[in-house]
Amino acid sequence: AAPGEVAAGGPRAGWQGKGAAATGGRGAGEGGHKGYRPEVDGLRAFAVIAVILTHMGVPPLWSGFLGVDIFFVISGYVITASLESRATRDGAAFLLGFYERRIKRLSPALVCCMLATTLCLCMFDPTPQVDMRTGQAALFGLSNAAIYTKSLDYFGNTLKLNPFTQTWSLGVEEQFYVLYPIIFWATGASRRRAPYLAVMGLLSAASLAVFADWNRSNQMSKAYFLTQARFWELAAGCLVAFFQRRKANASLGEAAGDDMGAVSGRKDRRTGVGILADASLAGIAAIMAFAPLT
Repeated sequence: AAPGEVAAGGPRAGWQGKGAAATGGRGAGEGGHKGYRPEVDGLRAFAVIAVILTHMGVPPLWSGFLGVDIFFVISGYVITASLESRATRDGAAFLLGFYERRIKRLSPALVCCMLATTLCLCMFDPTPQVDMRTGQAALFGLSNAAIYTKSLDYFGNTLKLNPFTQTWSLGVEEQFYVLYPIIFWATGASRRRAPYLAVMGLLSAASLAVFADWNRSNQMSKAYFLTQARFWELAAGCLVAFFQRRKANASLGEAAGDDMGAVSGRKDRRTGVGILADASLAGIAAIMAFAPLT
């Protein structure tokens, strides 16, 4: 894990209710967009700093790599919020719209980073071919699999010198982004609870079991790099966001007969720090419970 991977992955988003678009970035917030979530950026910054300090060997953050796990939880949380805000019965429009937004968001920065890194690598490394294969895989969201198939140790010297190593977590997220919107739409998550919860619950349990098994059998590279062992972390954030939306909808439904100003006030209070506190506590608690395994 490293600052590059954490900064690259995951959208900044919140939700404003049905029909409202999830937004990201401080610019949007300063422009008056109510969907901006400063507390999400704050938690993300904490995770990035923890990873940076760990790479620098600053004690006592020997477990600062958990910042990446935290970031996976955040990504699942905000992606679900984004999908909720754009839910539609038109599957093609829903899925293509999501993938289009992901490509537009991730590709420009990724391509520029890959080109600049490749240029520097060719200037200073007389044999850049091996490392460049990792960079090529990163362009297609497969760098985590490429690193694993080479049987490279993340904490070993070989990967420390590979400038594309830190794209591995972006690969995990991109692979998750391919599958998750399909699950969300196919189970009718915006309208029904049971199918979505059943599918996500089963997949999360299977992922957690794989994660624990690979750790127990000392297959650390598998447990660290592969999406099968990371799915449950992203799913933890997804499920917290899903339940929070259902709770918020129920609260608004109960207040339907109240004065609109009172309803609006209640909704505004709900979108404060508390809503992310619930998400971060639930997600991070799940991660920390298994911290000795990572």
